[in-house]
Amino acid sequence: MYAIHHKAKYIWDFDDDNNGVFDLIEIERLTKGESVTVCNEKGSKLFNPYPYFGVPETRVWPRGFPLESIKDNKTIPQICDTKVSVTVGAIQCLANEQPDVDAIFRFTRNVPFNFSATKETHKPFVVPKQTFSPFNAQATLWTSSAFKYMALPISINGRVSDIWKSYIAQYFFYRSDLRLAFSVPYVVQERNIHSISADFNAELDIYEKVGALFNLVMNMKDDNLVSVYEYLYSRNFIEKSDLSFIKVWTETFLKVTGSNV
Repeated sequence: MYAIHHKAKYIWDFDDDNNGVFDLIEIERLTKGESVTVCNEKGSKLFNPYPYFGVPETRVWPRGFPLESIKDNKTIPQICDTKVSVTVGAIQCLANEQPDVDAIFRFTRNVPFNFSATKETHKPFVVPKQTFSPFNAQATLWTSSAFKYMALPISINGRVSDIWKSYIAQYFFYRSDLRLAFSVPYVVQERNIHSISADFNAELDIYEKVGALFNLVMNMKDDNLVSVYEYLYSRNFIEKSDLSFIKVWTETFLKVTGSNV
């Protein structure tokens, strides 16, 4: 809110164990539509962005991706060679060394690993409208047009909270003609000490509920952020304290911007 109040153009959602390897000029270029679009010819409303950027194994997925869709080839982006002019709400920059994968992946696959894509070989892609991909709060650039959707649920575990935030934000992106983009890695993560078992337990809500959340945001019709949180509470995605939080968030956002949410 401090940054929003002081007329920030961008907010960099950044993790404390990431090292950035980019400059703002480069990131600003990404927000101006120098990207490729995703062909939606396979008809999927859920996309796994990782394979596009070059992964070492056949099945690699981001934290927050529904487990039941891991083997669904329709979720793998098919890229067109066409530039598109869109208003970008957020750009998720991938991370090398310790990419954002869930505990199930870490238990069963080889980590660390790097994506093979670079800014010379792969332009960022824009997720099609009404298509969802989970993104995190570890290396994401938000533009001012999307600041109102940066609210991070406080009543659930941190391994879940930013994923819920990403699906909620995308729901509003598509109702306000904003788009989500993914770019090549601009950060290297040197992961803090983690217990994979503890991460697994912390991520249980993701494994058990994210598919239902995806279906929910695909079918909601509400334009009010508070009402959406109330609906999520009624479906046990968040706790009651988040209802108070989102009301304070929206009131504060209105005061510092003069805008509605």
